Amino acid sequence: MRPIWRAASEGEQLVAARLLFLTEQGWRLLVDRRWPGTVSANVDMLLVGPGGVYVVDVKNWRAGPEPAEGQLRAGGQSRNDELAKLVAVTRLAERVVGELGLSPVAVRPLMVFAGHRVDQQVGDVHLLGEQEVAPALLREPTRLRPAGVRLIGDHLERAFPAYETVAVAPGAVDGESRAGSAPAAEALFEVDDIREAQLAAARHTPIEQWMTFLHPDQVALVRRNWSGPARISGPAGTGKTVVGLHRAAHLARRTTGRILYVTFANNLPRVQRTFLQTMAPAISDRVEFSSLHAWTLNYLREHRIPSHLHGDRARSAFNLAWLHVGRTSVLPTIDATSHYWREEIDYVIKGRGITSFEQYAVLPRRRRRATLRRNHREAVWALYEEYERIRAERGVHDFNDILTLALDHLRTTEATPPYAAVITDEIQDLTLTGLKLLHHLAGDAPNGLLLIGDGQQAVYPGGFRVSEAGIDIRGDRGQVLRTNYRNAKEILEALWPSSSTTTSKTWTSSGAPDAVTSTRPSAPARSSGAGAARWPTTTRPCSPPCAPTAPRPRRPPAPRHPRGPPGAIARCSAPRSSICTTTRSCWSPQASLSSGSPTTKADRSTP
Repeated sequence: MRPIWRAASEGEQLVAARLLFLTEQGWRLLVDRRWPGTVSANVDMLLVGPGGVYVVDVKNWRAGPEPAEGQLRAGGQSRNDELAKLVAVTRLAERVVGELGLSPVAVRPLMVFAGHRVDQQVGDVHLLGEQEVAPALLREPTRLRPAGVRLIGDHLERAFPAYETVAVAPGAVDGESRAGSAPAAEALFEVDDIREAQLAAARHTPIEQWMTFLHPDQVALVRRNWSGPARISGPAGTGKTVVGLHRAAHLARRTTGRILYVTFANNLPRVQRTFLQTMAPAISDRVEFSSLHAWTLNYLREHRIPSHLHGDRARSAFNLAWLHVGRTSVLPTIDATSHYWREEIDYVIKGRGITSFEQYAVLPRRRRRATLRRNHREAVWALYEEYERIRAERGVHDFNDILTLALDHLRTTEATPPYAAVITDEIQDLTLTGLKLLHHLAGDAPNGLLLIGDGQQAVYPGGFRVSEAGIDIRGDRGQVLRTNYRNAKEILEALWPSSSTTTSKTWTSSGAPDAVTSTRPSAPARSSGAGAARWPTTTRPCSPPCAPTAPRPRRPPAPRHPRGPPGAIARCSAPRSSICTTTRSCWSPQASLSSGSPTTKADRSTP
């Protein structure tokens, strides 16, 4: 009888022979690698190609695999422990290539069976026979360019040392590793170069390929293990939606339950579903994409709850209520248009689930433009009651009504959350009732609810806070993305030209420049991503610095140009003081960025 190790070696040779021709097409094959952190465990193969990174475990079992209901058996015995080991080393490979910004969706575990024919999925692991493995790999969507294959292969070769010199690369004759003798310092330096090169290349490729690479900070959020509900916020262009899609794929590969990805807009789910199908086709059917109201209507239909959503007829009912009650009340003295008062009902009263005037009379209305006294609130409540009366007579529901119907039904019937995870994009547009509904779908389970939205706002439409929905986000479960990948350096340079220096700005979440910085053209600053709009350079505070006791210099007369010359706005990087609060800026002749022109206009950004 052949020893087990010899049978395994023969199986690896059979599979390697099947994969060898891929190296002639630009693939990188690493065979018999050490498992870092273990004494003697090994990784059969690591394969890097246009489709991504594949962790290959070769099995030369006498009995064929028997996958069923998420389990793996062979010869009547459970082999789930083999699946667990393969998944564990795949997670390690994800962390290694995550240093370069490669998304976890581009790292796949493969279990290949010598002498058997199979092509099935068990959880996150793809089971393939030796004859099926090469065709399956060639069908994978293209994620990596040839240069990326080489650089990532070199990085994996260093992270997973060989037991013997068995790396197989394009054009290799003797099988020797081309990077095994590189000095440690050079290897560490190359990680940054690889990251920059991949991000730079990704920005010039179709979005389906660009979404394979993320900034390492984004990869960390995708792979993060949160103990409860979490929130990711940031300005437009910081990659929040991309992180959300990768997070959905990451969770789908690690859970058996359903994943729900919800947006506010109706047209986004179809686009996002297409991206995920391109990015991670193996798990795309595990993620459900829907807008919030479309999901709610489908839920009501499934549970045979009558609903009569009709936006136009509901809008007509409000217009009649305004004519009957609102137009002749005290409300036009604050705002003569009905739009503001329709928002008051949609976001403040119905959006927050207010059912009595006593509740509304004392309700904080944070960030609502107008302050309402009691007589104003009484007029709003009368308008609301008239609207509800007309709407009920016409037998129609508005969008808030269907959310309330679904939430009430979930509260009384669902014992456990119906989804393993819920990812919600555009939370800045949701009402409190909508947020409560989504929270009920996921609960407070670890990695259950992820909220994604613009800015770092603590108050949402209608003046509510996330905590009012029963969602407790604390500590590192609230993350902010600050680097803008949508606006390239060239755009910013065109907006803020300078004759003697290269002007750069560090951006706040609101999109306003937080500090003026400059570097010499001969020593450009490295960006945190290729072409990113956040340039870490030395901040030069305004001179003289802001201070309550600092004398206020006389400002020169304002020019006729309504905006002032380009680059003439300077803002202190020091904390605001009483003078800053009043003037919104600190002027000094040295603070001007234009050649010889003083600062002439105060910063108008909201404090």
